[in-house]
Amino acid sequence: MKTQKRITRNEAVTILKSGKFCNVTFIKRSDDSQRSMVCRSNVKKHLKGGTAAYNFKEKELVSVYEVNKGADNGYKAVPIERIIRINGKQVVWWDLLLQSSF
Repeated sequence: MKTQKRITRNEAVTILKSGKFCNVTFIKRSDDSQRSMVCRSNVKKHLKGGTAAYNFKEKELVSVYEVNKGADNGYKAVPIERIIRINGKQVVWWDLLLQSSF
């Protein structure tokens, strides 16, 4: 049986913020449903200007662009503490008490 690769919270954030395409699965804060998407960070092409209504760092969110959604509603916020899997790797939360730099 193949052993599941596990990564830490900080490794998951590093992958999300790398600007490379990734597949992420997480639990939505709004309704506790599971959500999967192919996304990447650092996409600026479809920005419409203005500032975000909230601080991503304070809310522990990472801003990503969902590639399958298109220009109108492709920007999403992924809650860091609710990531289950990223690129097929299970995320473990044993480092929750450590300070992270996201």
